[in-house]
Amino acid sequence: SELQSPCNLVCRLLLEKKQTNQYYCILIFSIYIFFNDTATTEIYTLSLHDALPICMPDDISHPLLSLIKEQGLIDDLQYEEALGEFKRTGKPMSQILQDFGFLELDTILQAIGSHLGAPVITLRERDLTPELLRIVPAKMARMYQCLPVALADSTLQVALVEPLNVGRIDELSFVVKKDIQLVVVDPLQVQKAIEKFYPEESESVTDILKELGSDKEIEK
Repeated sequence: SELQSPCNLVCRLLLEKKQTNQYYCILIFSIYIFFNDTATTEIYTLSLHDALPICMPDDISHPLLSLIKEQGLIDDLQYEEALGEFKRTGKPMSQILQDFGFLELDTILQAIGSHLGAPVITLRERDLTPELLRIVPAKMARMYQCLPVALADSTLQVALVEPLNVGRIDELSFVVKKDIQLVVVDPLQVQKAIEKFYPEESESVTDILKELGSDKEIEK
């Protein structure tokens, strides 16, 4: 049978989530074999090279980047440059596209809104009252990265940090027991609002609003 390298075995077991103590045993065995059997060093090196793409896949994509590429807003070279920066830094894609000078924020938001059939708004247009913010529990707001922005009858308008992750809408609707309408807002504004109105501490929404004076600070 084909020789299986210890390095390859380590990667495979890590992916299969074996017990932690087994990791160390196999890793130590691999290092020992690698440095004490020079005749098979080349085999192990090649096997490790083959295993690396399994542990670190290159087929990473991003829904926003794919969307604007499909809409013809960027070309192939810009797509690769933005994707490479995302892989290297993990920065928000909307920020990368602006930093590279590929697209303005308004163009990005309009592209998302057009795709989702959702209106594009700014938080300055909305009155984020304590009563409105209490509809979504703090833990859920942080977990789903969502912000309630308006309530009309039984329909709650919500902005997401990642608006293309529409699967969260159904889950949120089930918990708050209201119909959810998605609106598109600058993701950085949404993130900042969540951090201020739903902090990790036990401070109440009312206390936070009193400290801030109003939600206008979010827009700065």
